[in-house]
Amino acid sequence: MGVGAACVAAYQLTFFAAVERTGVAAGTIVAIGSAPAFAGLLGWAVRGERPVRRWWPATALAVAGGALLVAGAGGEVDLDLLGVALALGAGASYAGYTVAAKSLLDALPPTAVMGLLFAGGAVLLSPLLLTEPLGWLGEPSGALAALHLGVLTVAAAYVLFGIGLRGVQVATAGTLTLAEPVTAAVLGVAVLDESLPPVAWLGAAVVLGGLLLVATPGRPGAAPRRARR
Repeated sequence: MGVGAACVAAYQLTFFAAVERTGVAAGTIVAIGSAPAFAGLLGWAVRGERPVRRWWPATALAVAGGALLVAGAGGEVDLDLLGVALALGAGASYAGYTVAAKSLLDALPPTAVMGLLFAGGAVLLSPLLLTEPLGWLGEPSGALAALHLGVLTVAAAYVLFGIGLRGVQVATAGTLTLAEPVTAAVLGVAVLDESLPPVAWLGAAVVLGGLLLVATPGRPGAAPRRARR
């Protein structure tokens, strides 16, 4: 639980610091793109979950599509070395949180696991309340934004993530989270009336192809077992 809470806190610090130094495009590509690779390696090393064969090409496909999508959306790219290192730290933190959550799910329900990990992460980040301005929380728009972030993007999203994580490998869960940039792009077009160039739509299609491949049940090429007589 301690490792998972530390990873939750570390992700917040490293991801936003990376975005500040490298821009949204580069920071998002490196952080989200590296998380599945770290998840696969950590799940294998810590839990002995060797990724299935289709995970490797599916993850490569989804990461490449995510890079096309984010870069094609027009974000500024600035390859600051410290920013890239912070983004890699964010990807590793997310993978560490996923492995810790998977281990806790062996004994606890998803709501309890997510509550423990995010409450622990909040406690570790609480000293920032003494240094950051909080006046915006007193305004109606600020309070609604905080409520939306807390209820929908954290509580609901991660309880669903925990329920799904119970039934799949850590590596598979890490790759499936690459649906996030596709969802963000679609919402940007539908809700914010944004427009995306063809290369971004191509990237979204490539990501979906990778996700469909990794979500396909069974092991391609595996011979069926013979029925016992």
